[in-house]
Amino acid sequence: MKDRVRLVLVGDPGVGKSSLISDLIHESFQPTVQAVLPIVVLPPEVVQEKAQISIVDTPSAFTKRLQSQRDDELRAADAVIVVYDVTRLETLERVQTYWLPHLRKLKLSTPVVLVGNKMDDRDGSPASGVSSRMEAAIKPVMDAFPEVDVCIECSAKKVFNVWEVFLFALRAVLHPTGPLYNVSSLNLQPAARMALTRIFHLCDVDGDGYMDDKELNAFQQMCFGVPLHKEELLGVKQVVRSGCLTGSGLNSSDHLTVDGFVFLHFLFIQKGRLETTWTVLRKFGYEVSASGNLELDKELLATMVPVMPEQGVELSADAKEFLSKYFDSLPGAPSVSEKNIREAFNSVNADAKPFDPLGCSPAYLPHDGLYSKDEFLARFGLLLLDELFDFLVLIAALGYNKPIASAVTVTPPRPRDRSSSSPVTRETLTVFVLGTPKQGASSLLRALLRDSSDFSDASDRASAGAVTEDEQPNKSGAAAYRTYIEDESAKPSKRLLVLRSVPQVAAKSIAASKRGLDLVDGAVLMYDAASSASACEATQIFDCLLRNTRAMLPVLFVCVCQHGVAPDSAVEEYIQDFCAKQGLAPPLPLWLNEQWELSPNGGSKAILDTLLTSVITPQKVCPGVFKVEGSGSGSTAAKVGKVLLGSAAAVAVLYGAKKAYEWYTTSNSSDVQVSAA
Repeated sequence: MKDRVRLVLVGDPGVGKSSLISDLIHESFQPTVQAVLPIVVLPPEVVQEKAQISIVDTPSAFTKRLQSQRDDELRAADAVIVVYDVTRLETLERVQTYWLPHLRKLKLSTPVVLVGNKMDDRDGSPASGVSSRMEAAIKPVMDAFPEVDVCIECSAKKVFNVWEVFLFALRAVLHPTGPLYNVSSLNLQPAARMALTRIFHLCDVDGDGYMDDKELNAFQQMCFGVPLHKEELLGVKQVVRSGCLTGSGLNSSDHLTVDGFVFLHFLFIQKGRLETTWTVLRKFGYEVSASGNLELDKELLATMVPVMPEQGVELSADAKEFLSKYFDSLPGAPSVSEKNIREAFNSVNADAKPFDPLGCSPAYLPHDGLYSKDEFLARFGLLLLDELFDFLVLIAALGYNKPIASAVTVTPPRPRDRSSSSPVTRETLTVFVLGTPKQGASSLLRALLRDSSDFSDASDRASAGAVTEDEQPNKSGAAAYRTYIEDESAKPSKRLLVLRSVPQVAAKSIAASKRGLDLVDGAVLMYDAASSASACEATQIFDCLLRNTRAMLPVLFVCVCQHGVAPDSAVEEYIQDFCAKQGLAPPLPLWLNEQWELSPNGGSKAILDTLLTSVITPQKVCPGVFKVEGSGSGSTAAKVGKVLLGSAAAVAVLYGAKKAYEWYTTSNSSDVQVSAA
C-alpha cells in the first residue's frame, strides 16, 4: 500500500477547486482565495491513514505553458479530482467532452473523483428542473468513463462534504474499487471473488468446507486484531441469513459458507467500506498490480517461498493435482486450444501471456495450438523454473486454495544428488545443449516438442490455425514430461526434462562456471559433421567442462549431418579419436535435410531415448564415475564424459536462448553468476 499519495485537482475557471483546498486548511470558507494555491501536505495522523497526502491545485487557464505544467502534475498524480459547478451545466458537459478525454489522452491509469461544487447555490426545487437535469447528465458520464471511481456533490461556501471529497480520493488510491467491483454490472470482479474464495479455504482449518465460530473468530483476530463478541457474531450471521437470498450463506449448523463469506465482502464494498475488504486481502498478500489488477504481491511472495541459490524448484504434488483438475474443467479437454486457455485465464484477470503464441514469452508452444494435460503441466513447470513469482501469482489467480508455498517443491542442490549412489529423485531435470550448428540444436528441441519418435513431416501435425515456427522467433529450449522406468518391476514415473540451447557466445563461459553448472543435470555437445571448426569448438567446450571438476556432469557428443553434404572424414576421425582418448561413448548422429530441418528417421529418437536414464542414474550407467579418486587421467573430470545424457517419450514446450543466456551469464565476469533454477 502506498505511503505517499498525491491528489491533483483540475476543472474549468470558477468552479471553486481552490476554495475546496482552502476550506480544508482553514476549516471555514474564505471569501477571497488566490487563483492557484501552493501544495498542501497532510501527515498520516491527520487523515488517520498510513499515508502522507499531498494536495495539488492547478491553473484553469489554457495557455501552452500552463497546460504543460498542469499535464506534468496530472502524470504525477495518484488520483485526480475533477471539479464542476452544479449551477452551470456547461461545466459538467466540459467534464465529459474535455477533462476526462484529456486524462485518457495522457494515458493515465489513476482513479478519478468527480466533484460537483456550489450545491448551496443550486435551485433544487422540482419546478426549476436543474437538479433532475444534472442527475440525468451524470449517469452517462459514469457509464462512459469507468475510471470515475465516485461522484460527490459539496459546497465550499457552506463547508459541506469538503473533507469527504479528499477522503474519497484518498480511499480511491489506498482502497480502490476497480480491482474489486464492476460498477457497470454491480458485481464483484472475478479476480476478487477468486481471491476471497481462496482466503476462505485457507481459514477453513479443518477443511470441512465451512467456517465455524472458532475459525471465524480466528480470521477476525488475524485480520483486525480483535475477536467478535457473541452478539456481533449473531449479527453477522443474521446479515448473511437475510442477505443471501438463496439461503446458501450458512449451513444447517449455522456455520459460514464460502458464499456467505463472499457475500459479506460484497456488502462491505457496496456500502463503501472497501477498507475492510482491502484489509483482509492485504493480510493474505494481495495488492494492486502495475496493470491495475488484483494479484498476490511479489515482494511478499519472496518471503513465503525462500529458495537458496543452488536449490531447484518444481511443481509440487498439490500444484499438479490442482492444475490437472483445472485443465479437465476447460472446454475441449483432453485437448484444449490455447485460445480456450487464454479466455479462461482472462475471465479471472489471470496473466495469459505464457500461453500466447504471438506474445513475448520465450516458450515454443504446441505446433498445432492444442494442449494435452502433460503439455499444460509442462508449460507451468517451465514458468515456475524461470519465473517463480509469476508462477505463484498465476496459480493463485486461477484459484489455488492452499498456502501458496505448498505449490512449490524446493529440491536439494544437484551436486549432492550426483554424489549419491541413489537415483536422482527430482522430477525436473535440465540439460544444456551447446555447440554448433544452431540448426542442430533447434531441430533436436523441435523433435522433443512434437513427438517422442521421429516424425515424417512438420506439416502432418499442423492445423489451419497453427502458429508456424517462423512466427515464433528466438525460441530455443524445450521441456517434456517423459516416462522413466527403472526396471520391469518398478512403477513408471514421469519426469520433466528441460533442454536449453545455449548461445555460442556464452557456451565456454557457462561450461567453465563453478556455479552455473550446479543448476543443470547434463550437457549435450553438438558439432557439424562437415566442419572442422565446429568440431574443435565442441571439444574446447568439453575441455572447459573437464577443468570444472565441481560440475561432474554427464556429457554426450551429437554429430549433426545434412543430407546432400558429405561428412568430412577428417572431422569424423578427429572426434572418434577424441572420444576414445577421453573414454567417451561414440557420438550419436542427427540427420537434417537440405533445409536444415529434421529428416524422417533422422536419429532424434535414438538421442532422446538415451537421455532420461543417464541423467537420473549416471552411477548405474557408468559405475564409479562420480567418485573422486584424485587427479590425472583417472580423475573425476576425465570420467565425467563417460555418461550419456538421456530420456524417454512424450510432451514438450520450448524455451528461448535469450532466457538461457540472461539466466546463466553476466557480462564482464569470468565466473558466471547464476540465479536459482
